[in-house]
Amino acid sequence: MNKKIVAIFLFVFCVIAVVAIGVFGKVPDPASIISVEEIIFLDRSRHEDNFECELNEDGEKVIYIQRGNDTYQLDWQFNPENATDITVSFIKIAGSDFFDIDANGLITFKKEVAITVKIQSNLKDLKSDIVNIEFIGNPSSDEEDPFD
Repeated sequence: MNKKIVAIFLFVFCVIAVVAIGVFGKVPDPASIISVEEIIFLDRSRHEDNFECELNEDGEKVIYIQRGNDTYQLDWQFNPENATDITVSFIKIAGSDFFDIDANGLITFKKEVAITVKIQSNLKDLKSDIVNIEFIGNPSSDEEDPFD
């Protein structure tokens, strides 16, 4: 009699395990993963063109900030906005000795010189955008040109 109870118990346990794995052990459907199609820098100081960055003479994106600012918060946008993985990383392209940038896109300037920053989406999608950041206004009297 004990062997029958043990066999029934094992059978019921196996059925429950198969059902539980079928319900809770599902791998996400690839169709439910939304890839990043585009990532772009925004310039919140510009209200025209949906905050798109201005282009310089070379056709490169540029954000102009007023001299005297020690920090600047970068803004960006994903397309589509409901992308699944919205992690980003920042890469210093030019002027790397003159600024620091944290994981949230906050730039801290050491000198008021033009810099270039690249933003990159997650490693699977590998979308990126590049922006130049330049200072405008009168230079401070004690500011030296680091390239002289």
